[in-house]
Parts: sequence; C-alpha cells; structure tokens
Amino acid sequence: MASSDLPQTLEQFYPLVFALAVQNLKVNTFTDNFDAGRFNIDGNDHAMDFDTNARVFYFDWYFRNWVNLFNAYQLLEDDQSRLLYLHLIAYRMAGHLSIRLPVEFANKKAEFEDYLFSIEKSTVSKLAISGMFGKLRHFDFEYGGNKYVIDCLGLEAYLFRRQYFYEQDGVRIAPESGYFVVDGGACLGDTAAIFSNAVGANGRVYSFDPVAAHQEILQYNTGFVE
Repeated sequence: MASSDLPQTLEQFYPLVFALAVQNLKVNTFTDNFDAGRFNIDGNDHAMDFDTNARVFYFDWYFRNWVNLFNAYQLLEDDQSRLLYLHLIAYRMAGHLSIRLPVEFANKKAEFEDYLFSIEKSTVSKLAISGMFGKLRHFDFEYGGNKYVIDCLGLEAYLFRRQYFYEQDGVRIAPESGYFVVDGGACLGDTAAIFSNAVGANGRVYSFDPVAAHQEILQYNTGFVE
C-alpha cells in the first residue's frame, strides 16, 4: 500500500481496512511470519493454527470500534505510522498467517538467523521457574560491544528488533549515555540489562515489578550487572 492509498476520511477508512483484512485472509498462508514463534505458549507448536473464534472476535471488534479507530488514526503524524497502524488492525482481524507487518526487521531474515544462531547463545537456566512462554534460558554473550549475562526468555526483541530504540526521520527516542531510566513493569530484568548498557556507568536504571516471582528473578539478574 502506497502513501497515496492511505484513507483520508472516515468513509474511506472502514472499507479499506476491511478489504485489507479480507483479501489477505483469502490469499495468504504465511509459514515464516516473524511473530509465529510466540504462539508456542503451551509446549505445542501453534504457528500454523487458524483460530476461527479469534477471527470472529476481532472482526466483530472492528465493526464495533472502527469510528474510534479512525479517530486514533487521525492523530498519527507520518505516513509510515499510519501504514503500520492499518496493518496492525488488519493483523488482528486476519491473523498471523495472513498479514505481514511493514516493519524493517521483518525483511532481515539472514541477519535474524545469524543473530539467533551465532550471537544470542544460551543454555537451559538453572532457575526452577517456567511460564506460559516456556522455561527460562541462561544467556552469556556479547553484542554491540556490550556484555549480556541474564536468565530470561530472550533478548532478540530488544537487541535485534530494537523495541525500545526509535530512530526515524531525524527523530530519536532512546535511552542514552548518562540517562536515568525508570523501568516500570521490569518483569525478569531483561529490559534492565538493555537499559543499563545503554545509559552506561554515569546513568541509572530503576526497575520494579509488582509480581513477587518476577521480583526474585529481577534481583538475581541485576546481580550480573557491573
């Protein structure tokens, strides 16, 4: 979808998003979508599952909320954000088998595989805890000149996808050297490891999490931070 195809009015918004979801639902069966891995939440591979109930739920959600969704769409200031927003709605409606999100890292498959298999090496964690996304892994590797020693589920979203580092069209929003960062909802301390390397010795990271089990692992992991 080109920038010239983006909807400008409420009347254009509804049919365009609906058509985007339906057309992709009809023709696509992606087996390699970048997000498929997170559906393995119970020890079984759900990467190719088609959940009819979820599709009905999200189409109904769109029918009920499309005016509010358009109002939010109007608040976005650049075409790339608008394009991503439309695809995120269609992604919810059609599912991970049908929609590819227009994000830069999704086109870097070779770099992604190199990161997973050559850089982010891990062993099974000795911590006796597991959750809906599986057992923890123990990571000990270097990336971008920084050391990462931590027990968590993985750091790929932060290091490869750059989840908390936004830089586009001359705008940069990211933790910088010397910054003080409040890491609310720090979970297991994986984000604390990322932020501490970003802010450096002159910065500070204040991390907290309301879940008791998370707090124990968070304290354990911050013990690795120099």
